[in-house]
Amino acid sequence: MAIARIDPAKKELYNQISAPIKSEIESIKGKIKSLEVEILKNTKESSKYNKFLVVNFYLDIAINYIKMNKVSVNVMQLKQDDLLENARKSIYSAVSTLEQIFGSELENDLNESSEKVQKYSKMTPYRKLYLFHKLENVLKVLGEELGPESKWKYKILEMFSKFAVVVKNSIDFKEFVSINPLHPHYRDYSELVRYSKELLRISADGYREKYEVSGHEISDMRKAQDLLKAVMRIDNITGMYDESREIKKIIEKWNQKLEDDLKVKEGRKK
Repeated sequence: MAIARIDPAKKELYNQISAPIKSEIESIKGKIKSLEVEILKNTKESSKYNKFLVVNFYLDIAINYIKMNKVSVNVMQLKQDDLLENARKSIYSAVSTLEQIFGSELENDLNESSEKVQKYSKMTPYRKLYLFHKLENVLKVLGEELGPESKWKYKILEMFSKFAVVVKNSIDFKEFVSINPLHPHYRDYSELVRYSKELLRISADGYREKYEVSGHEISDMRKAQDLLKAVMRIDNITGMYDESREIKKIIEKWNQKLEDDLKVKEGRKK
């Protein structure tokens, strides 16, 4: 298939518009390097919060790569997958940094996470929500730019589920269940818990769908169930027992589906 020739005037216009965006990306990369050096060298208590700045800067880089691709599409009618891949890598770096902070364990004891979270007590639920919403929005925009049939579709799902786990791990459930509605952070805490459950449910549904359309991989169904089990644990620890029972029913239904599919598969082999 012949590659369409790009009008030199359009290419020049694209280069002019994208030049300051490229410059901004390089500037942010420099800021990240400086912060990472400071984090390693600085023993001050406050320096550990620079990790959240690093996360924010990675998201800004991703936004700029997506912006460059939009300019390319609008000016040259050319989608640049390499720019979107760079955006994906930047978001992945943001999620990985959050995993370093809060942990990546899906099946951890929710009460045991409090000590790790308390190390960053100045990162209030409100501030976490602000950063997490930004990450989710950037991830959604990237997914839209890549399109539903993108080869990175399931990479985005994997990253989204990692993000969901990080949000869960960022919550001090031990503190949350001990405070009353008059606590200054109660409303934001409640929203963070609700948001965490929502992200885990979306991730579970994503892997449940992947199971159906990608060859009935057992690992996909197990992942979907494990994500729902995390929601169930949150419901149990926060006293939402009716919701927990409903989640348990869904898990059992999905497990029965898996067992039925395995029986069919075994039957075909005979």
